[in-house]
Order: sequence, then structure tokens, then C-alpha cells
Amino acid sequence: MKILIINSGSSSIKFQLIQMPQASVLASGMVERIGIEGGSISYKNASNDFSKKINFPDHASGLTKIAE
Repeated sequence: MKILIINSGSSSIKFQLIQMPQASVLASGMVERIGIEGGSISYKNASNDFSKKINFPDHASGLTKIAE
């Protein structure tokens, strides 16, 4: 089973995807500066390390990008 953990603050969203019952982290990342100029998304997993500058007008757009 995979579990997605989301920690949402006033201008950021942090997330982790965990494989259970092993409790191993499959991916983790964050969306920063939501509603503020100069936003970004970054994540890493076993085979990838990704970072991109994107402006996020609201938390919904940040969550949508995480789901992609």
C-alpha cells in the first residue's frame, strides 16, 4: 500500500509518498512560495531529482501539480 502524506502551510506544501508496511520513502518534495512571485516545485525519488520555477496562485494549483 502507498500512502501520500501532505503538510500544507500558508505558502508551501510538503509531501512524501511512502510504501507500507516497509515505511520506505518512494518520493518527497515541496511546492514553495504559493501566492508569491518566484514559486517553485521540487521533488526527488530513487531515479530522479527535479526542480522547476513555477508561480502557483493558490494551494489548489500546487496540489494539482503534485498529483501530476
